[in-house]
Amino acid sequence: MKNKKGFTLIELIVVIAILGILALFLVPSFLGYTKDAQKATCEANRHIIERSYTFYKAKSVEEITLNEYINSDNGKEYQGSKCPAGGVYTYDDANGKVICSIHGEDEDKNEGTGEESGDGDKSEDSDPEESTTPKIPGTELDVNYENVISVVKGENIGQVGKGQIIELKDNENNILGYYIVKYPTHIGSFSGQTSSGDLLELTKDPAINVFGTGSNAIKDALGDRRSIGTKILYNGKYYISIEKLDENPQIPGNGTHWVEIK
Repeated sequence: MKNKKGFTLIELIVVIAILGILALFLVPSFLGYTKDAQKATCEANRHIIERSYTFYKAKSVEEITLNEYINSDNGKEYQGSKCPAGGVYTYDDANGKVICSIHGEDEDKNEGTGEESGDGDKSEDSDPEESTTPKIPGTELDVNYENVISVVKGENIGQVGKGQIIELKDNENNILGYYIVKYPTHIGSFSGQTSSGDLLELTKDPAINVFGTGSNAIKDALGDRRSIGTKILYNGKYYISIEKLDENPQIPGNGTHWVEIK
């Protein structure tokens, strides 16, 4: 008969210890690879949706926003799309971008140029306006000085119309704030006070993204946020409420509750 020899207790303990040490090194690496793969898949998903929307918009005879495309039969295959890491997608009509609640928006800002996205060195030839032009608070809109009145504190403004945006600066050219005109009025020496009720300060609170169109879509997006100064991104445009909203908020353009931020 042949002698059969099994593992001794010490040998088993050594093997288990080695496996435990290997796990300490391999598990974190595996988790890291998993997160990278999820991020890459998420970016690919968002690129597919954005490109599909771009192609459809190019051949469509009617203007259509990203939200409208997603909610239509043409974009129904993307409805309910989610990030593999559990993130939820929202749609930025103003820029035609898909935004993930975990990974943000697509990082590829150089599509079609052959350059990779990332935190690499910026070209010295890049336009400084890309980084220096201020945004209208709470939106992704660049301040367009053809439409915005820029004044120094204490300066007379004169007659202004509804929806006019005013940029207030100090004597050293530092921006103190932005204001939007609620009703046509005459403004004399402006110091930033809005007690007259004709001006509303634009705070940094971000606009609420409204999915779909119509009063019910606005109602669902707002929830209990119905105060004066609430901003929404509706049908690709930014609006701000100039009155406290009731249970059935008006659709922008159909009443006096909203002023478009341009």
